[in-house]
Amino acid sequence: MVGTIAILSELETLLNTWTPWMYWKAEVFIFLLCFFCLFLGGLAIADLKKRSRPRKGFLPFPTTRGDRIFIGVMLWVVIFLVTAAIDLPYYISIIAGVITVVIVVLKG
Repeated sequence: MVGTIAILSELETLLNTWTPWMYWKAEVFIFLLCFFCLFLGGLAIADLKKRSRPRKGFLPFPTTRGDRIFIGVMLWVVIFLVTAAIDLPYYISIIAGVITVVIVVLKG
């Protein structure tokens, strides 16, 4: 346990040295690293199993699976920023964001 804390502390020091404009916690960095690796890995595996062909849904242009996920996540960021700007609870942005991403990915 003590060794793990020392490693996390060293990682925080290293990250904060590399990016002095930002304060990093090791747990956040590890979460983001795992999230993006699993996210990109999941997309790669899905693409290997079934190639994504551009298709036209309700979006006004043909999109692939990755395009729709990217557009959905960007819309979620906008929803989060709007709910933060008008001081609504965060769970509203989570619920609305998940619904938006699912709709865009499946029907977009």
